[in-house]
Amino acid sequence: MNALWLILLIPLFIILAALFIRVRFRIMAENDVKLILELPFFKTQLYPEKEKRPNPKKFTRKGLERQILKERKRQAKQNRKRAEKAAKKQAKATAPAQKQKKKLSVTEIIELVTLLAGKLLSSLSRRLRIDVKRLHVIVATGDAASTAITYGAASAAVAALTETLYLATRTTLPAPENGGVYADFTGSSSRVDIDIVLSMRVYGILATLVSLAYNYLKKQFLSNTKG
Repeated sequence: MNALWLILLIPLFIILAALFIRVRFRIMAENDVKLILELPFFKTQLYPEKEKRPNPKKFTRKGLERQILKERKRQAKQNRKRAEKAAKKQAKATAPAQKQKKKLSVTEIIELVTLLAGKLLSSLSRRLRIDVKRLHVIVATGDAASTAITYGAASAAVAALTETLYLATRTTLPAPENGGVYADFTGSSSRVDIDIVLSMRVYGILATLVSLAYNYLKKQFLSNTKG
């Protein structure tokens, strides 16, 4: 009997433990902005998407043979078409030169962080917890007048971000040494250091999904009744 109870309790304990796992979305910004999903023993970058690595199986003997056969079929198909269409298709198949990625400005980085945080907040509920670990911005452009203008824009963007986070749910703001916007009139380049963690336990996510499903079904029922 004790062994039977133990067999029943182990899966129950695993399910309860899984419900209390905390899911974290970490928004980090320096020269660029990243959105990372963090779970116990697992981490993956959601934004921007990482470049896919080449499949090593394609470079085996069989893989190369399949690629050669596929290429021959493609070329045979092209040869059946008119020369003009074949030329256009060949031009499209030629990979364009990769453009150099434009560096984001300080204000653009903060606005992108605000956008990502807003999208997460709109999809979750007040069960969410936000921990602003760092929100440190130093504005420097090499020109005093330009620095003053950029500083004003950056301060407004940080204020909007802080308000969005603070009014949304339970939010912990950073310590004074890890937060603030500063103008460096002698420097030549701006620096951004942002680290924001939005987290929720699994049972909170399930409760949120149930609430969303209930509201959706209620809306559908009311629309069908009116119709």
